[in-house]
Amino acid sequence: AADTAAVIGLDDVLANGTDADENIDLAGAGLTSATFNVTTASSADVIDVEGASTITINATGNLTATSLTTSSTTAAITVTGAGNVNLGQVDNGVDSLISSSSTGITTFTAPADNVAFVATLGSGADVVTISDEDFATSDAFNIDAGAGTDVLITDANASGVDTADLGSRYDNFETLRTAGSVDVSYISGITAIQLTAADTTTLSGLNATQMANIEFRADNATSTTFTPTDATGSSDVVSLSLKSTTATTTVDLIGIAVANIETVNIASETGSTSASATTTNAFGFLANSADSVTAINITGDSDVLFTVAANTLDVVAVTIDASGMTGVGDLQLTQTSDLVTGSTVTGSPNGDTITLGTTLGSTYNLGAGNDGASTAFATLVADGTDDTILNMGAGTDTLTITDTGATTLTDTHFTNVSSAEALTTDSAAAISITT
Repeated sequence: AADTAAVIGLDDVLANGTDADENIDLAGAGLTSATFNVTTASSADVIDVEGASTITINATGNLTATSLTTSSTTAAITVTGAGNVNLGQVDNGVDSLISSSSTGITTFTAPADNVAFVATLGSGADVVTISDEDFATSDAFNIDAGAGTDVLITDANASGVDTADLGSRYDNFETLRTAGSVDVSYISGITAIQLTAADTTTLSGLNATQMANIEFRADNATSTTFTPTDATGSSDVVSLSLKSTTATTTVDLIGIAVANIETVNIASETGSTSASATTTNAFGFLANSADSVTAINITGDSDVLFTVAANTLDVVAVTIDASGMTGVGDLQLTQTSDLVTGSTVTGSPNGDTITLGTTLGSTYNLGAGNDGASTAFATLVADGTDDTILNMGAGTDTLTITDTGATTLTDTHFTNVSSAEALTTDSAAAISITT
């Protein structure tokens, strides 16, 4: 009689080629079960189990595949062991995937078209990518990530979780990774958001825990809007981490919209960590969408270019504090739109580059490092009512006057300027200094 069961040992079996055809293909018309005993790290492009409907992976070592295919229409996959198992795209013929006893990481993309698919995962930090969204309310489709800190990756436009019914089909996931707009309240248990190449993206239905754990893994484009479930208070906080998956890659954010949110925390975690580097993580708000912001706290060891864009931070005074930056991280501040009178800017411990606004009455404390500050000379005039204060702190600091015409500087221009070691000017015309 023909064999109905296949048992395959995988010991350092690796797909080393680049042609995507290093496959594991089982053959046998009567094959009903396939067992893979993975003892050391192994990989394949495609694992094809013919018509087997019972598929078992006992993973002591790790197993990675691009996809797992079967001609069965009712297949069941069981994963056990401490090894990490990445099955890639799971076939539409698979109805269940059980790795509840596994302590390793189970990674897969759900079937693209199987409303009966059900998965129950184990205690590893599992990673699941959404691939189907066409369900009737009565369909069984459900993925329970089990214990561990698990990641749910949406499809490109996040349409796979854009209703309460769709979101409810994913249980016990803690991290949502998406590039699309999502009402996060549809998915219970989410405590952190990871954004990838977000473009005109809105995250709504956010609770305070989720607002405190938002990570940008790549540049956004155009805008990203954050809408909490309740922003009626006066102490709402959003915390944004700029953290590429590559340590030296910068993350640039533009058009950040945080209406009715008072505090924005920015952690600059990847990018430039060299004292001589010229690259920065850029950040700016969307026009008329940060009018309640009163505090911006900047941390991390990678340089930040913060642009006060037109029609941003122009309603209430704001405190910008980069004193928590570490390593060689520094702050570059550019004001396209002026900060409101009464605002305060505190620099990093390193050499910052600050452009003062022309609206009077803000305070700039630049701290340690060899800082540079630039301004029009009229901003520095002291009249005792709405004076701009500039303390350049420790280091060898340079104040640059940006006026290009003839200029007369007097003592009143420097009444509220302290700790500047050098004075330069952009003017080629005559400069008169009167004391």
